[in-house]
Amino acid sequence: VDRYDLSSSTNGAVLGVQAVVVILINLVYLPITHYIAPALVGCVGHMLCTLLVIVPFIYNLYLTVALGMVLNVGCGLYFAGMAYFNSVVAPPKKRGLINSLVMSMANLGGIFGPLLAGQLYDMDPEHRAYPFYMSAGVSVIGSTACLGIHRALLHALSLLIPLEPAKSSSERAEAGEENNYTR
Repeated sequence: VDRYDLSSSTNGAVLGVQAVVVILINLVYLPITHYIAPALVGCVGHMLCTLLVIVPFIYNLYLTVALGMVLNVGCGLYFAGMAYFNSVVAPPKKRGLINSLVMSMANLGGIFGPLLAGQLYDMDPEHRAYPFYMSAGVSVIGSTACLGIHRALLHALSLLIPLEPAKSSSERAEAGEENNYTR
């Protein structure tokens, strides 16, 4: 808002358009996971969020809005996958607790992130880039965690497969058992 001297109504319109992008991503999340494993979709989401690091160096309103939409796609891909991660990782009786803890941690990040980012923002008066570097670092850590979840799920499923009677991939597909982690 400060850099581009936008009015409140223009700023609201830009944020409204970006909200539509999030809704669309949530609608296409499940179809995407039919082609790409959900943990890898979360990884892609985090990697898109690392693009936030270039914000301090963009001086074009339209590029900034486009980048904001890409960031919303990244966040949408990750947050839509949180419920999936929780349902796969947590035992059925603990899913509510695990989901509450995961969402609480995300909300704590939403509280303390801006507090820390404000301090970092004031440390670099020329570019004010430090909070964006912090955000990119957190996104890289999240992306790495998603890759770890993907590997752990593949390993867990490889341990279960010998226990099941051998079925061809076409038999599993006909039974509706095929997903990205059993291919």
